[in-house]
Amino acid sequence: MDKKLFNVGKIVNTHGIKGEVKVIRITDFEERFNPGQQLVWVDKNEKNTRNLKIKAHRQHKNFDLLQFESYDSINDVEQLKEGMLKISEEDLTPLDEGEFYYHEIIGC
Repeated sequence: MDKKLFNVGKIVNTHGIKGEVKVIRITDFEERFNPGQQLVWVDKNEKNTRNLKIKAHRQHKNFDLLQFESYDSINDVEQLKEGMLKISEEDLTPLDEGEFYYHEIIGC
């Protein structure tokens, strides 16, 4: 991976049989999970990546449930479990003055 990626969520499990995954959110930006948004999936060993496009989003209990385009069954999303959902640096939302991303303040 050449470009810098930033975490927005972790896939913790599948949900149902129609290709939904349970995601623990690691972002304050609601629009990250809007249908049509592009995310990068990285496996737990950080060796494999996939570009994913969000098809549907809903909230259930304390989780975000996402469905991706071309992933229509539980068999399609089973291998995504324990992977991280990330965005590229150019997809970061500009912040107001005095606001910072975690990666900007670590080590200060």
